[in-house]
Amino acid sequence: MFDLYLSVEQQKREQQDLDAVHEQADLYASLSSEGRFDGICGLPPTQPQDYQYWDGYQVGLREYWTKKLGVEIETPF
Repeated sequence: MFDLYLSVEQQKREQQDLDAVHEQADLYASLSSEGRFDGICGLPPTQPQDYQYWDGYQVGLREYWTKKLGVEIETPF
């Protein structure tokens, strides 16, 4: 009986850990998308302290300036 309880408890904790990982990944994707959008529009950064946001912002800003200057990049970023 005790083994069954431990098994159920371990499964619950594993699921909680997986949920936390998925939540973190969703947050990263959201901040990265928000930063990329701001960069593509040429807006000033609103959350430069967040790594995920800043990473997306840099990619978007690169796209903004390459289009604006008419520069063709062989390999997309």
